[in-house]
Amino acid sequence: RHQAVPCQLKLIGHQLLVRTAVPVRAVTPGQSAVLYHEDQLMAGGVIEQIRTAAHLIPAVELSPVGI
Repeated sequence: RHQAVPCQLKLIGHQLLVRTAVPVRAVTPGQSAVLYHEDQLMAGGVIEQIRTAAHLIPAVELSPVGI
C-alpha cells in the first residue's frame, strides 16, 4: 500500500491520465489505483500503462471501474 501523493488528473476519452507530483515506486499495470480528495473516494480503476515523461514524473493510464 502506497502513501497518498498529490497528483493531477486528465480525462482522455474513457481513460484517466494520472500524473503524480513525486515519483511513486513499484506501480505496475494490472494493479488497482484509488483516488481520493481528502477522505472522499473520487475514482478508481485498473492501471493499464505506465509512462515516464522527460521530466521523470510518472503518468498512469487507468481503465475506470464501474463506468
